[in-house]
Amino acid sequence: MKSLRATLWIVFNLALGLAAGVALGWGPLAAPAPVIVALGLAGALVGAGIGRWAGTQARRRAVWAGHGLILLAAALAALIPFYRVGALAPPGETRAANFQRLWRALDYAYPYFQEKE
Repeated sequence: MKSLRATLWIVFNLALGLAAGVALGWGPLAAPAPVIVALGLAGALVGAGIGRWAGTQARRRAVWAGHGLILLAAALAALIPFYRVGALAPPGETRAANFQRLWRALDYAYPYFQEKE
């Protein structure tokens, strides 16, 4: 049972590494398909290596903390631009404030409205 858990842990880290490599190649780098595949395989190898390295409970906690920090960074990287543009409303706004925020977001995202007037 312990070897099965260890194997599943390595496979889990392999899958996360593969996903991280593909996301890096496809998203920020906008790389062609062969580079995305290479980054995915490199990420999978790094993930499997991390899974193999994390044999003790303390190391496993460190790996979980690293996964959590990477997930938090990815979520913030996705949400902060939405908030800056005004797509996410702060809680407790009135309808008039929501309309003004929406108008600012449209004004920012669609500047051609000013040319049509």
